[in-house]
This record gives sequence, C-alpha cells and structure tokens, in this order.
Amino acid sequence: MGITSQTNHNDLEDRIDCAFDLLYSGIEQNDLERVDDALIALPTLQKDAVDAKQYHLLEKVNRGLKLVFSDPKHSLMPKVVAGETSLDILEQVLEHTTPQPTHLIWNAKIQQMPGRMTQLLAVNLSKFRGLNVEGFDQILTQFYEPKHELGFKHLYEHVLKLMLTMDDKSFQRPFTTNSDSIFYLLERNLEKEMKLPLITDVILENQDVVLAHVARYDSLTRDQNAALLSFQVVMHLHKAGFERLASACGLRLLGTCADVRQFIRAERMGVAIDKDFVIKKLTGMIDTFMVNSALHYALLSKDFSVDDFVSIKSKAMGSHALAIQALETSLPVAFKDAAEEIFKKVSATKNALLIEKTDFMINWALGTKPSAALNSLVRALANLPHIPEALVKKHPTLLDARFGRDLGL
Repeated sequence: MGITSQTNHNDLEDRIDCAFDLLYSGIEQNDLERVDDALIALPTLQKDAVDAKQYHLLEKVNRGLKLVFSDPKHSLMPKVVAGETSLDILEQVLEHTTPQPTHLIWNAKIQQMPGRMTQLLAVNLSKFRGLNVEGFDQILTQFYEPKHELGFKHLYEHVLKLMLTMDDKSFQRPFTTNSDSIFYLLERNLEKEMKLPLITDVILENQDVVLAHVARYDSLTRDQNAALLSFQVVMHLHKAGFERLASACGLRLLGTCADVRQFIRAERMGVAIDKDFVIKKLTGMIDTFMVNSALHYALLSKDFSVDDFVSIKSKAMGSHALAIQALETSLPVAFKDAAEEIFKKVSATKNALLIEKTDFMINWALGTKPSAALNSLVRALANLPHIPEALVKKHPTLLDARFGRDLGL
C-alpha cells in the first residue's frame, strides 16, 4: 500500500511518518527519486489531514520539513556543500519549505557554496519569507561574494522592493532601533563596491524604487538633518550614474556629513542650495553644526558678495548673547576649515572676490574674543600655501604669527 493510499484516519499519522522516513533516507542516500516520492506525497497527506480535521498533523508536516535544515542528523545544506547530496535534491526540497536565516548564517558554510546553490536559496527566501526581513542583512553579508553575484542581487532586489510594501512602523524599524537597514550594507562596503558593484548594480537597475524609499523616509522623519542615505553613498551612486538621487535627497543630505566641501559637492550633484539656507547656517539661526561647510560655500560662491557677508555679520551679532557666544566659539574653527581647503589651490589667488571676502572674514574673526581656536586660526592663515602675500601683510597679527613660525616659536 502506497504512502498516499486512502485508509482510515487512524493511520494518517503513520503515513506522514513514512513519508518523512522516505525523505530523510533519500537525502542521506542522495536518492532523488525517494525525495521526489516523499515530497509528492506530503501535499496529499496534508489535504487528508484537513479533510479529517486533524489539523495538528499539518504542523507535524511543517516541523518535519524544517528538520531537513535544523536537525544535525539531516543537515541538508552542509551535505550539499560537501557534495554528499545533490543540488537537485536541494532544489526539490526548497519548493516546499524554507530555511530559517539562522540555518543559513550559522550552519551552511555559505562561503563554500557553489553559485547555483545561493541562487536557489535566494529564490526560495524571496518566495517564502513574506514580510519578515529580519536576518536578511546577515544573509546578504555572507552572499556578498563574486561567485554568489546572481543570488545576492536577486535577494537584495527582493528586499528592496519588499520594504516598500510594509506598513510605516515596519518600514521605520531599522532606522529607529539602530539595526542595519538594507542601504547600510552599501555604506559598509563602499570601498569594496568600487571593484565589485553588486549593490550598486541593483540600485541602478531600480532607481524609481530607491527614490520611493527616499520619499517615504523623508515623509516619516521629522529631523531635517536626517537622510535615508549618507553623503558618501549618494556621491558614489551619482558617479555610478544615478543622477536623480542627490536632488531627491535635497538639503537633508547635508546633515549626514561634516566634510567642509559638502555644500559645493552637493550643488554639483544637483542639490539646490538655497542662499537663505546658507545665511541661516552662518548666522546660527538654524544651528552651527555645518557652519564650516556653509562658510566654505559662501566664500567660493559668486552668489555671495562682500555686502552679503556684511549683512551676515550684522544679523549674527544682532542675536541674543548666548547665540553670539556660540557663534564666536565656532567661527574661528569654521573659518580655519574653510580657508585651509580653499587655499590649497593656486587658483584661489586669482579670485578677486574670494580674496575680498576672505579679508572681511579675517577682520571678523580677529575681532572675536581671544581663544585657543582663534590662535589656531591665526597660525593656519599665516601658513596657508597659497594665501596672497598682500593679504598676510595687511594684517599685523598674521605677520607676527609668520615671524614667530620663522623663529621656531
């Protein structure tokens, strides 16, 4: 009598046990026919369990299938990796069940898997895992190898699209609980992506999906200094050909990086830098976190005149006492950062407007209260490689600093 023969309900559990004995022995003996017979029988047995209202047997079937991956006696994936069981058997089993992420992460020896195996697992996970994306970041990390390229890309694209179907709370969870988001994997591997652009390729092929992620993140996040993607990631993707991304991230992008060049770089990538936004940064009306990059931008931008700088100083010094104190503390540091970056280049000496604005800033900075930051600024200005000599001679404080340097003081 076959496994699926119609008998009374009392022997249904025995027939399920018989099917699993056949399945497990087929895996152990690398017998595809046995595995096929068992897997063909199980759906019929599940239907019989429903008809007999023996619903506990459905769970027995599910548990039995999971044991293929979790029970050390069976351990299907290590057997496949070792060549003891064929990939065809794994493919058949994966049509009916899925391993838990922990089975992949800890037990499967992913680094030793052939590429076809990770492809099968990626397709299986995207089919069975539903809205539960927990553990995917760890799986993707281990799939992140050249030989696993197709499996990695399939799974990454699946998760990328899957997240957009989640409710708001689930979508936000990786960002509110400090767990790794699907995009953080790219940030962690930016250097590696230069040579092995697995994530980059998927993102470039799904630009509208990524833009939808950006829009949704922004709509759910009040912090205007928070962006879905870091400045470095956006720069990388922009260079790779994703030219719509930076403008979609907008000014939020500027809150993800402390690089003094970020305003200039963002504008070159297509972010609209609003003049009023820069002024508010420089006057402390928003915050002083990015005042160095705002000052760097204003010094280099043709949109800012010397009169604009006079107005900026007037607004800043018209603030309340604590704001003025905070600004005067940050101003020497910001100006030092900006000037050191600008006057690395010989071309800066030929920009008359830049030199005029720099002269104004020197006067403003030297008028602030004495501090260690101000002393550091003075030394830096006096030693800039391409600061015009006439500008140094115009300010005795800078001349003194240069003289002290020459004396070794």
